[in-house]
Amino acid sequence: MASSQTSSSLGVSKHEPVPVVYRIPLDHEQQKRKRPLMGMWQRAQRFWNQGWGAEAYGAALAVCSLAAIIAVVASSEGKTLPEWPMHLTINALIAVPTQFYPYRHLDTDMGVATLGISQLKWQWFQKSPRLLMELDDFDNASRGPLGSISFLFKIRQWEVVNNFAKFAAILTILAAVVDPFSQQIVGVVGCTRGDDQSRALVGRTNGYYANGGHTGALSSEIDSPMAVAINVGLVGPPNHIPSLVSMTCASGNCTFGQFSSVAVCHSCADISSQIQNFTDKFTNYTLPGEKGRFSPLQIAFSVMLNTSASISPQHLLDVRVMSRAGSLYSARKTPNAFQCQLFPCVRTYEASISRSVLQETILSEMPMGFDAFGGFGRYVLAATNLTRNSNKTANCSPRPANDTAGLAFVADPNVDAAPQEPHGTGSKSPGAWYPEECVWTFGQSPYLAIRPELQSYLNRASVQTYTGSPTDSTIGSIVAKNLWRNATISFDTVDTFMRNLSDVMTATVRNNGQKSDTEYATGAVIRETTCVAVRWAWLSFPAVLVALGLAFLLILVVQSPKDSPAVRSWKSSNIAILFCSLEESIRQKTDLAWLREEIDDVARTSRAQLVQDGAGKAKFIKGD
Repeated sequence: MASSQTSSSLGVSKHEPVPVVYRIPLDHEQQKRKRPLMGMWQRAQRFWNQGWGAEAYGAALAVCSLAAIIAVVASSEGKTLPEWPMHLTINALIAVPTQFYPYRHLDTDMGVATLGISQLKWQWFQKSPRLLMELDDFDNASRGPLGSISFLFKIRQWEVVNNFAKFAAILTILAAVVDPFSQQIVGVVGCTRGDDQSRALVGRTNGYYANGGHTGALSSEIDSPMAVAINVGLVGPPNHIPSLVSMTCASGNCTFGQFSSVAVCHSCADISSQIQNFTDKFTNYTLPGEKGRFSPLQIAFSVMLNTSASISPQHLLDVRVMSRAGSLYSARKTPNAFQCQLFPCVRTYEASISRSVLQETILSEMPMGFDAFGGFGRYVLAATNLTRNSNKTANCSPRPANDTAGLAFVADPNVDAAPQEPHGTGSKSPGAWYPEECVWTFGQSPYLAIRPELQSYLNRASVQTYTGSPTDSTIGSIVAKNLWRNATISFDTVDTFMRNLSDVMTATVRNNGQKSDTEYATGAVIRETTCVAVRWAWLSFPAVLVALGLAFLLILVVQSPKDSPAVRSWKSSNIAILFCSLEESIRQKTDLAWLREEIDDVARTSRAQLVQDGAGKAKFIKGD
């Protein structure tokens, strides 16, 4: 019975087992046998198992994976983050091809590095007698980074096969950090993108006619918005005057191309050279007047500042300012004098809105002149080269006849010019028809209403003291004090004062134009979003690993022994070891023990070499 023939101990037999010998042919010629014709699938399997098909496939897959990563990040660079189902991210997509690098297939038959280490194991034992434990070291190295790290320190012989295997082990170790590197390839940055579904608008106008109503011959009441604007401009203009302009920007960030609008411009000049000194008992400085325009101005004793506003029709405002700066009073201190004008004009702007704050740059100013066809105080300009709205320059060529809708008749003197002398109603002048978008007008009614309003503030405005002492209080209107600036008045301060006034008035002109949607300058709405940023430097690490994997495969194929096709096909096969016999003298050292530690002890001290015996059988023989 079977129980009487075998021991109850695991793996110990009372009878010698019948050896099963598997013969490996001595050379390739002995493998030639009559075989049936193989189909395509069988040939593919043979190439996969006995050739380098698995490694070639893994290398090709690695190159394709790297190309896929490059394609994904290159196509996404600079674009907004994609909104994919299940909240998938680009990093998640990159993680998929990362798994198919040649050194990543630690548990499959496609890993170039892992299969290479397994193949080099057999070559290592073919070269010369080796410690049997080194067979286990090679096997552990082919299984992952921990075994590869251990492998680097266990076999110290300086030989080509060993060094080449350690190179593959390094590739396997580096594989452990490829994931963090690949995830660093893609980052996110704040960016801006246009929003085609929203509108960006900023106030502008081709014509200004606002007034508070007709009150008599050549007389109109000022409208409330302009009256407020003049008061604000003279008394306390805001620090950021463009904030007064009406605008629409849903995101708070918008851009505009160049556009033009009717505006109020200013100019100032220093006329201190015209001051005359009439000194008798007291010092008296006088700025002579002009008949029909300015009253004489005097600075004497306690008078610190005096103004005179013109009643001439050439401008909305023509004012002279005479003042003493420096110390409050000095008999030897010569006063300064300045002359400034306000007049209708056409301004060309470049604008943007950032965080809901409008920023504007004035690119050019073109004065408007009196209408050569007549009409007291009506300003007209037909501009042939002004940008009307967001970089769109209209065709402003004249038409000989009113044969198209949207044309306006303009006198030739008002084309790209500014006549300064008014003409009576019905004046005869040659003219032509121009598109309305090329014609800029400032109406007679607002002209008649604005002039007296400005003159009421700036004509005969003065600042005085009782004794001239610096400690004395000053007497005068708030407008005059704002001009004098506590004795720091200069040309620059006067110019800034008038610029602020003109800018505040311009904001009102732009906000209260012809009340049409076409009057607004249109722009692009910009929304802040998150975009993909590719850090190409981080891609260098995976790319280098792919290149090293390909180089390893090429060298592995070239240096693989050509005279042992059977051994060359073993690679990571565990079955192959079952067909190799161990020399009896080595086996007997274990004393028929089956414990792992006992087998390891023998393997650490026993050297063996993989050879073919006389019968062609693979055998580990005892080495020296």
